Amino acid sequence: MKFRNVFLSLIVLIFVLSNIGFADVQSSNLDTNTSTSLSSYSANYNKYINKPYGYEIVLPNYLKLNEDIVSVKSRFESENLVVELLYDNFENTLDTFSIYNDYGNRGIKKNPEFNVTNEYYHNFNGVKGYIVLYNRNKISSPSSGADRNYYATISFARSDKEVITVFMKSADPIYIEYIMKNFKFINKTGEMKQDAVFEPTKKNFDPLTQEFYDKYFINNDKVDFGIFEPTFPIY
Repeated sequence: MKFRNVFLSLIVLIFVLSNIGFADVQSSNLDTNTSTSLSSYSANYNKYINKPYGYEIVLPNYLKLNEDIVSVKSRFESENLVVELLYDNFENTLDTFSIYNDYGNRGIKKNPEFNVTNEYYHNFNGVKGYIVLYNRNKISSPSSGADRNYYATISFARSDKEVITVFMKSADPIYIEYIMKNFKFINKTGEMKQDAVFEPTKKNFDPLTQEFYDKYFINNDKVDFGIFEPTFPIY
């Protein structure tokens, strides 16, 4: 009888986890803050402005913008190309722009899976960027979508302590001047908008499942693990 009860509890647990694990998520970010903006620049390009971090960049208009975690990075994406913009501030630390470039690229250079094809400085309309181009072998059968096996990082120093990094990964060889038509620093103004908040959609469990869920998850102070949410954005 005791074994039967344990077996039934396991069956209910599996059912609960399968329902919760694939719960829908909805963004509760209703922030109307205009700290960032995206506007048309030309027939084929858009201009993205980030006021709190103080920069603007021109990118192809076929890339879709995602700002779910805009405090960390702004992401532009198509099937074959991803461009991410990240801000770092090393104030009150020992880190500097030169340390960032050296340490940040050390893992790439020491990883035998990657091949660094070029490393150089380039002037973008008066703003000097430090560029590293690298790639890896194509995956023969990627599990989903295109295999973006070409990479580029471009780091711009606003000061020795503030850095904007542009990270690119593409299914095709990267031509930076084509992808990134322009980059420049602007005055920093305003506060960054809030990140999106994702919440699972409540499921209509049957009474037995709801009772198990409430007992072992909601009303259990001893629970010290989480439930994987596969639809939460992976960035």
